Formats: sequence, C-alpha cells, structure tokens
Amino acid sequence: MSTHARLSSSGSSRWLHCPGSLKLEEDAGVEEDSKYAREGTVAHSVCESLLLSVLSPSMSARREVEGENSEMYEAAYKYVCDIEKVRPSGRVETYVERRVDMSKTLGLPETYGTVDCLVVGEKVLQVHDFKYGKGIRVDAEDNSQMQMYALGALEEFDASVIEIYIHQPRLKSLSYWRTTKVALLEFARFASERGKLALKMADEGFPLELLASASSCRWCNAKRTCPQLKDRCAPQFRTKKPVPVSASHEEFALMAGQIELAKIYIKTVEEELRSRLLRGVPVRGFKLVDGRAGRRKWCDEELVSSKLSSLDKDFFTHKVLSPAQILKKDKKIYELLEKYIVRKPSEPVVVGAEDKRLGVGVDVKKLLEKKE
Repeated sequence: MSTHARLSSSGSSRWLHCPGSLKLEEDAGVEEDSKYAREGTVAHSVCESLLLSVLSPSMSARREVEGENSEMYEAAYKYVCDIEKVRPSGRVETYVERRVDMSKTLGLPETYGTVDCLVVGEKVLQVHDFKYGKGIRVDAEDNSQMQMYALGALEEFDASVIEIYIHQPRLKSLSYWRTTKVALLEFARFASERGKLALKMADEGFPLELLASASSCRWCNAKRTCPQLKDRCAPQFRTKKPVPVSASHEEFALMAGQIELAKIYIKTVEEELRSRLLRGVPVRGFKLVDGRAGRRKWCDEELVSSKLSSLDKDFFTHKVLSPAQILKKDKKIYELLEKYIVRKPSEPVVVGAEDKRLGVGVDVKKLLEKKE
C-alpha cells in the first residue's frame, strides 16, 4: 500500500473545513480499499500507460495493465484526447504521475501528492486530474485538492496563470478553472493556518473542531466515530417537523438540504450494522442470511468449447464487438463507425444549486410517456 501524506491533497476538503477530522481519522485507522478504489487505481494505470505511449511515439507498443477492461480504455482514451486538445502551443513539457511537494510553501511537514498529468508551458501551468468514478461530479473551481497540487508544482515551475482540469469521462464531464499564482498564494495562507490547526488538534490535545457536511464527511474514515455527524443527523429521525408532502416551501427546502448528509449517516449505520453481525455481535431485530450466489460461469472455457464443438447442436453465439471494444482494438474503424453509435437519452437528475451545469425545464407529459 502506498504511503500517504498526513495532510494529503486528496483529503484537503476534510482537514481544511473540519480540522478535527485528522485526529479522528488517525484514531480510526486505515480502512481497506474498496473495490471502487481498486478499480480506480487500475484505470489510472491505464491512463498513465496510454498517455506515455502518445507522448513517446518511439515506444513499440502500449503497456497492457493487469485488470484493465474496455470501459477503462475508453475512459482513458477520452482523457488523453482531451489533454491533447487543450495543451498550450509552443514549447511545453508534459509530466505523467508527477509527485509534487508543497511543504515549503505551506510551512507544513510532509505535505505532498501526485498529479496525474502536469503540463508546463512558457507562462501557463496546467494541472490535470483523472477521476474514474461516476457517482459524484467534481467541479474544478476553487477545488482544494487541485489548488494543493498547483502549489506543489509552483515550487518547481514558475507560471503566472494556472489552468485546472478535472476529467470524468464516464460522467461526460471536463471541468475547467483558470486562476493565478497570486490567488493560489492567498489560498496557501488559508491552507497553512488550517493545516497547523489540524496538527495541533491531532498532536497537542487541542479541542477538536468538527464540521459535518456532505463534502467533508463523504470520504472520511472516521464517520463511525464522529460525534458531530451523529449530532447533526440523528435528531432528524426524531423530529416532529411536518412530513414532506405537507411541509411549506421553506420547511421542505431545509429538509432537502439534509439529504446528502443523511445518506452518508445512514450508510455509516448500515456499514456498522453489517460489521457487528459479521463479528458475531447480536443486534436486536437483525440477522445475517445467505445472499444471492454469483453468476454461473465456466471454469475453463477452452475445455468446454472443445467438448461442445463435437456435438451436433450449435451452442455458440456470434455478435459484433461493443463500441468500447472496437475503440480499443482499432481507433480508425471506431471513427468510421462512430455515426452508427446510439445512446439512451439522459433524464433530469436532482443536484444542489451550487452545481455548475445549466438548469433544465421539465416536460412533465413527455416524462410520464417515457415511464409508460
């Protein structure tokens, strides 16, 4: 397992806004990586492999990554194409999986991170971040993780303009934000103060300052032990407020504003319930039962294929490769057939008002016709 900085760039949304979380997370210990985290690691390796092959045409072939699949390749291909489109003209240097250290600028020990792709032009610095997940759309504007990366890059390379790109191909999202060195140094002062406060709470016994919010709690390892999360969410389930359908607009807006935090709290309770039952700790009203078995598959497809080939009946199916599989196999053929690709149209989704996407009107009649 890779070593992470105490005040990591990826965890900055937590310790900047909830400095006490550093102490709680360290007390909780390191959680085992989820299957989604492991999947993301493989997808990042595919991006690295593909980008390096594009930057170094002399490479005889792209390095295949263990565990990769066609969907990962398609996402990585889109990521690489988008970087190529926005790379500044003129003399540039491109660095892949570049470690950056912002300890000196922030005045904080062991504060570093790894940038997926760093493009250094004459006066412009581009910071690219690839996110394989498709659950949460991430905005580049004022993104603390990306600002931390940019500060680390500025310790090595000078630039007056910094461009931030967050690539989420599976969400069809490329978020862009342009800022300046002056603005980043202002952010650095804020981050330095908050980081020092977090370290004092973790190492010197300062009273914990905790702030439960969807953005800071979502990926926090201390959700199960956090008193602030419990205090914010538990009363919501005992409230005598009006039920949603009879609530006023103002009351309902307050209820809806708690949705994301309540989801995090409920998921935390579910995880703890499962953990206790798996450890043999009884919980009144609940028990473990056998879940649904996995899909049936052949343990040796070649052996089964040879046995079926000798029979009179045809037990084989022949179908065209998916667009993602064809893209991986032959880019030119994919581009030739791209006009024949169709996708299910999107439907309206509910997001917070801070989301940067343009709001859409809803044709209720058409929406009801779709569901019939």
